Amino acid sequence: LLNEGYMYMTALSYHIEPLNADVEEYFTANEDSYAAAGISKDGYLVNLRHILVIPDDATVAEDGTVTASDADWSDCKTEANKLLNKWRNNKTEDYFGELAYTYSDDTGSNINGGLYSNLAKGQLTADLDAWCFDEDRKVGDTAIIRTGAGYHVVYFCEPTEIWFEQAEDDLIAETLANTI
Repeated sequence: LLNEGYMYMTALSYHIEPLNADVEEYFTANEDSYAAAGISKDGYLVNLRHILVIPDDATVAEDGTVTASDADWSDCKTEANKLLNKWRNNKTEDYFGELAYTYSDDTGSNINGGLYSNLAKGQLTADLDAWCFDEDRKVGDTAIIRTGAGYHVVYFCEPTEIWFEQAEDDLIAETLANTI
């Protein structure tokens, strides 16, 4: 019965979609609690898609660091540029996702079109972090960034305000609790 109840509540939560004004009102009413948890209206998270290109004949260490010859790194960069140029023929997020699904060497994200959601500052490598959290970054921006894991062809999806995500989740949970 407990499992059935949990499944029911989970399914019910998918149908609760609070209005943005309600989420903001909920946050304001609980602002002291959020402030105590370090959540304010200043921070944000980012969503990004990427295609990881690892050089052929590379050695990948347990920590993900890639070692390859200069020639292999050069070929890898050329491949990353080809993928970015291919995307430029159909500049949509969906098409970028299709390319990531087909070509990315990141087996952890290629299945969902290279999408990484709700990334916090400091969660990525320094170069990716600097690019994603650049205050001038706009939805649809793309770049090729080399890290120790390979070349990343990246697509900036959108920022998400931390406070909004948390307040929305909390408001949905409170609404569920009040339905029991």
